Amino acid sequence: MADEDGSERANYHVAALTRGLGILRVLSEARSPLGLAALRERTTIPKSTLVRLLSVLGEAEYVIRVDETPSFWLGPSVMPLAEAYASALDISACAGDILERLAANTGQTANVAILDGADVVHLCVVEPDRPIRFRASTGSRDGAYRTGLGKALLAFAAPGELDEHLPPEPFPAETKRTITRRRDLVTELDHIRRAGYAFDNEEGDVGVCCLAVPIRRGSEVVAALSVTGPAGEFTPPLRERLLPLVREAALALEEAKQFHYALRIVRRSLR
Repeated sequence: MADEDGSERANYHVAALTRGLGILRVLSEARSPLGLAALRERTTIPKSTLVRLLSVLGEAEYVIRVDETPSFWLGPSVMPLAEAYASALDISACAGDILERLAANTGQTANVAILDGADVVHLCVVEPDRPIRFRASTGSRDGAYRTGLGKALLAFAAPGELDEHLPPEPFPAETKRTITRRRDLVTELDHIRRAGYAFDNEEGDVGVCCLAVPIRRGSEVVAALSVTGPAGEFTPPLRERLLPLVREAALALEEAKQFHYALRIVRRSLR
């Protein structure tokens, strides 16, 4: 009998916790405070239970009452959780040092990106200390098919998933060098898989080239790393000198456990 009572109490607490988290999720998705009727409708929690849960959340300041209606909104205790989550999303905290060294050693902009739909998302960008340099913003996006980073990722995507990461044909031509046909891109991706690196030869921007390599976790390619700069500097001899440096930086990221943890959180946030 004691075991049954304990099990019932445990189930009650689990249900209460689940419902309480549901209230916080509903409030986080709302654009303004919600009254009891709106909360009851969106959470399907009975009114009496809802009032009890709001009281508990209010005592801990996860929820605050904003007027006499009553209406409720997220409270100050949510902030430390949000800040902890945001810091975990900051790839620069665990990849910035590696990219700074790469930018300094190559004189080019170092960049880590992941694939999201038909785009690459720039997660960490470090520019070299020189007047002429390529600039990109953390969080910005580019078409995967026309960038070195994107091609390094597309080359190792599952064959059946390639079309999910491509726009309709013909692909928009950003420059006269942009690949605009799937068959030509597939040929390029085959070459990238064999070579182990991708090269963007002014395909996204006139006067800009990019050398990129995949970043792996085990056998899976999870991100890509690149150096980008003025096209006039990316001669074949320079590319040969840069490639070992980029691969060395990619290997350092592959061995950084915190980087992979942050990367998983970022990928989940994009779903």
